[in-house]
Amino acid sequence: MKIIKKLSALLLSVVTAFSLSSCIDLGVGDEDDSYKKYISSVLLLSPLGRTRRTMLRFNKDIHLGDTAINDDVVPYRAYSYIGFHVSTSYDVVVDEFALFAKMPEVGGGSSATLEMYFYVTDKMPTKLGGLFGKDDVYLPEEPDYSDENDYDDDPLAEPPKDDDGNVVDRDNEVTEDDLQGKYFSATMEVSDVWSSAHFKFEVPQEVNRGDYIVIKILNNCVAKDYETADKNVMFTVNHLMFRFTYADSE
Repeated sequence: MKIIKKLSALLLSVVTAFSLSSCIDLGVGDEDDSYKKYISSVLLLSPLGRTRRTMLRFNKDIHLGDTAINDDVVPYRAYSYIGFHVSTSYDVVVDEFALFAKMPEVGGGSSATLEMYFYVTDKMPTKLGGLFGKDDVYLPEEPDYSDENDYDDDPLAEPPKDDDGNVVDRDNEVTEDDLQGKYFSATMEVSDVWSSAHFKFEVPQEVNRGDYIVIKILNNCVAKDYETADKNVMFTVNHLMFRFTYADSE
């Protein structure tokens, strides 16, 4: 009973936060979930590869009294980047974001603090730094967005090598250093029960059609200027909610 009450409170707190700050709606559009049509798909990058989900897979049948949050929309992974691909039909302005996250149940009441940076970019990384001294990870080329299917763990790419057998970057490689223009940073407490977080950006962000709204999870990235006590944190997410204050299809 305590778990049911807690989940209900989490759902209520996030939806209420959006309602209070957005005049009893979730932004522009004809319906409360109009934001779903502004995000075409979600890409999640980890050292194991790339997972893709359409936005429609998240937030199914969310209600204030709904206590069932599925943890099978995306697998538990140490995700380093979550990229929300904005529809190629809309330029948008976003000012708020919320999500639910959960670590796997491994016993002992596991918990961690996720450190996050938010970016807007036109391409997702295709090369990730290797954690714990391991080799860099090369991801395949960007998916074909004319194909709206979901994908689990696109296989890692085999990078080219020079005549001496040394790994070299591919043409048009997108590295983590190419992500610039961080506009927001935040932390989120996660554990083996569902947790929620609601972020209101200090400055609303303009996003061009076809670009990405990106969350970088520093715990799961190699960063020369950053150290976190909670490293390699595995988690899953659901109930992703954006508030867009502007959407233009012209």
